[in-house]
Amino acid sequence: MKHLSFILCLFSLVLVLGLVGCTSPSDENKLSIVATNFAAYDFAREIVGNSNTVSVTFMTSGDVHSFNPTFKDMATIKSADLFLYVGGTSDAAIDTLLKGAGEVNTLRLIDCVTLLHESDHEHEHETEHEHGDAAYDEHVWTSPKNAILIVQAMLDAIVAIDEANGDTYRQNAAAYTEQLSALSEKFETLIRSQTKTAIFGDRFPLLYFANAYGLRYEAAFPGCHATAEPSPARIAELIALAEQEEIAYIFHIEGATQAVASRIAEETGASLLLFHTCHKVTSEELKEGASYLTLMENNYQALEKALR
Repeated sequence: MKHLSFILCLFSLVLVLGLVGCTSPSDENKLSIVATNFAAYDFAREIVGNSNTVSVTFMTSGDVHSFNPTFKDMATIKSADLFLYVGGTSDAAIDTLLKGAGEVNTLRLIDCVTLLHESDHEHEHETEHEHGDAAYDEHVWTSPKNAILIVQAMLDAIVAIDEANGDTYRQNAAAYTEQLSALSEKFETLIRSQTKTAIFGDRFPLLYFANAYGLRYEAAFPGCHATAEPSPARIAELIALAEQEEIAYIFHIEGATQAVASRIAEETGASLLLFHTCHKVTSEELKEGASYLTLMENNYQALEKALR
């Protein structure tokens, strides 16, 4: 807490001194939307489209669970017309910073949907969570059904700061929602015909996805926040299941070491497949035009390969 208080003091000093030169000359006259989460950033840019009045900025921070704003980041947040972030336990530091930053117009993704408790994971094999018994799963964007709800809430927030272009934003959001709905229907059809269990030899930040579509899965880790490695008994269970169901593919998520998934694959002769949670994106992926839709379409193809 002392460290955080020190940051807040310095943050205030930065603002007093006016060191908030965080926008490029081309964007300095535009309304500013700032996001710390890739999905939120992508939803916002889909709604805004080719707007000449609003700019959307993504604060790449590596691991979003440990976002540590720089002074420039904090000034950018303070000056934003709309600040988008996940909220919840992982963003507790941001919530504290916002309390000391005065009035900042914010939208938290977790406020847009019905939250699920971490203990709602059907295949809970551990009894403790890093964030305690009261923790909710914060990866709300992983379900396209939730994405639709978030886009609607975000649309309202964007129209509120730029009512003059509201009709354009509504049209953009409607077209994007149609794409999300089509994607959702594809997942529903695929998983309804599921013949095999999806094995994740990794953490599982996909509770909302699994809950929305009825995905039958087993995971090495309980949820996303577990810090301890899975027990040898748990790994043995997954190996046995993979052999029993003749599962040819073991899933891992982006940014993971793949150590557990690789071990299960080696023991069973299976191959590894990526399921991208849209949790982290690399600079290379951004340069290649990655979007929520393209990443989730890749996930559909991976699930189709694994489940059928």
